[in-house]
Amino acid sequence: MANKSGRATIVDVALAARVSPATVSRVMNGRFAGEAEIAERVRRVAAELRYSPSHLARSLALGETRAVALVVPDLANPAFQAVLAGLTRAAAACSSPTRATPRRRSRRWRRRRAVGATRSCCAARA
Repeated sequence: MANKSGRATIVDVALAARVSPATVSRVMNGRFAGEAEIAERVRRVAAELRYSPSHLARSLALGETRAVALVVPDLANPAFQAVLAGLTRAAAACSSPTRATPRRRSRRWRRRRAVGATRSCCAARA
């Protein structure tokens, strides 16, 4: 009873506990105001299925990701490394997961992006 990745979903827990997905959500978020037996059953089933909430699903439901993007031209530059280190520390203090993913782009791609940005600025002034 898991999705393609093999992880149990909130729907799997709901079906096994014989409650709605909304009830599972409320129990797991500590906002359930119903019978204690139902909450205990949901927690037990969630533990048995090794359910863990999906951060992606939560982001989609709430309409926010709490993601921070930092685009720098050169990660080898110590100044940008210091900024990234500070950002990582600040995110950790807020309990936000962090991941640095360097991306390499071709010179042609960067040039096209710069030309597009210049055109946008010029169009905005006109």
